Amino acid sequence: MRRRDVIGLFAALAWQGAPAFARNSHKWSLIGFLSPGAQQFTMYHTAPAFLQGMRDLGYVEGRDFDVAYRFSEGYQDRLPALAEELVQLRPHVILASAVVAAAAARQATSSIPIVCPALADAVHLGLVVSEARPGGNVTGIEPYVAGYRRNKWSSRAKSYPVRARSGCSPT
Repeated sequence: MRRRDVIGLFAALAWQGAPAFARNSHKWSLIGFLSPGAQQFTMYHTAPAFLQGMRDLGYVEGRDFDVAYRFSEGYQDRLPALAEELVQLRPHVILASAVVAAAAARQATSSIPIVCPALADAVHLGLVVSEARPGGNVTGIEPYVAGYRRNKWSSRAKSYPVRARSGCSPT
């Protein structure tokens, strides 16, 4: 599955957790989209996957929801102001396309749900309390869980003992 498909699916699943009144009525709902990247790249790669995931779940932009896009164009120092701007719009959920965007959104709000499809090192950054019980308003997929890689390699070494003896390190 491609990265943009994961982003679209994950954001659409987060939208499923929105309050029932926001999904079932035809009231205007808003999704904030915060990206540290360039507008041209995001609108060509990331946003279409997200919108397709929403359509797959039966939600149509303009009918069921609107998206407020904010891009920092590669300048990370702009993210806190853009996150504050999104919070002032009072969206139902904020989709942060990168960890730096999630951190900026987390500083701007503690009540609006924040979804980040690649939430690397979330505990160290203070975005979640722990991997087992994240708490707070930030959620996402953490691509690396501490200790997982070592366990993965050690189980592979046991499965393929010739590989372990041939010089491939199981760590």
